[in-house]
Amino acid sequence: MLKINIVGSVFGQTGYDIHTRQLANALYKVADVKLSTQLFPGWEKQCIDAELDIILKVEREDDVNLIITTPHNWKLCTGLGKNVGYCVWEGNKVPYSWLEEFLNPKIDLIFVPSIHTRDAIMNTTLLESKEVISTIFNKIRIVSHGVDLNLFYKTEPNKDKKNFIFLANKGWRGTSWDRGGVQYVIKAFNEEFNKGEDVELLVKLNQAYMNPQMLNQAMNSLNLTKDKATIKISLDNIDYNKLYKLYNNCDVYVCATRAEAYNLPGIEAMACGLPTIQTDYGGQTDYMNNLNSLYIDYILQEVKEDMMYEGISWATPDIIDLKKKMRWAFEHQDVIKEMGKQALEDVKNFTWDKSAQKIIEFLNEIKE
Repeated sequence: MLKINIVGSVFGQTGYDIHTRQLANALYKVADVKLSTQLFPGWEKQCIDAELDIILKVEREDDVNLIITTPHNWKLCTGLGKNVGYCVWEGNKVPYSWLEEFLNPKIDLIFVPSIHTRDAIMNTTLLESKEVISTIFNKIRIVSHGVDLNLFYKTEPNKDKKNFIFLANKGWRGTSWDRGGVQYVIKAFNEEFNKGEDVELLVKLNQAYMNPQMLNQAMNSLNLTKDKATIKISLDNIDYNKLYKLYNNCDVYVCATRAEAYNLPGIEAMACGLPTIQTDYGGQTDYMNNLNSLYIDYILQEVKEDMMYEGISWATPDIIDLKKKMRWAFEHQDVIKEMGKQALEDVKNFTWDKSAQKIIEFLNEIKE
């Protein structure tokens, strides 16, 4: 059985934490796995038996090291065996300094979650030599993120629910330029839907990104019109294993993101029978199609507010098009239900178990 040492964070609420934890559990079923992660007093109480087993296991020198962190940290985590870096990125290019990490001869493969991230890496190499381009391209393998269908599934509809509910489950730092695009969803809904219509927007914010004390200030900065359709904001820490209840109480998942490597909440929503409305730019387009989702138009613009993204562009969603897509969904609820049924079928191709099988295939290649 293949021996794999996974290096990454698992005890937080960020996309990296969820990705590493879910993938580690899936790999545990098909490989001899060790998990190297940051620990803290009482961490054992937050583990299931499989996680406890792989954290307490002793690392072996001949392990394949699967390093799930930003590339500038890969060199700190390489071992004596084969090494694989998992690169997650959202913009149209990656930071130029990362090319050095990709070319490191100790990194045997580079995993990416989507076509989008692969293309971002290759866009950064366009002015490099043919040798550099070829070396990096030949290392890249697409290993999709996924969803655990035992945790996310459709339940019986809530008979007491009266309103059609749009759900935005995303991180938001409260800025007008934030990458997750929550600000565009709130603004579009407020402009499009009036008081008295049987519709509402539920915004579930991740506390890993939003300080609750800053919420009122962030909402005030949007200059929303009063006495419009209901917008509910939730900063509750919902247990990841109970998130399916949130999705099942809503009708459509909406994410006007500026850039994504994959967008896990979108695939979680689909596993609960929700169609999605998402920006037509980013890794989420790998699992979206015209039968399970609606696409938001956008323009590509250089990021000016964050030095880490210097020279890199994100999408800016077209808020007028977003309003049209949300209105259409509200007025075609029978079609939306059919799209949700299609989402349930399509999501079967994007599970963590399938991701784990892909990893085994790719790692066996380099072990041979």
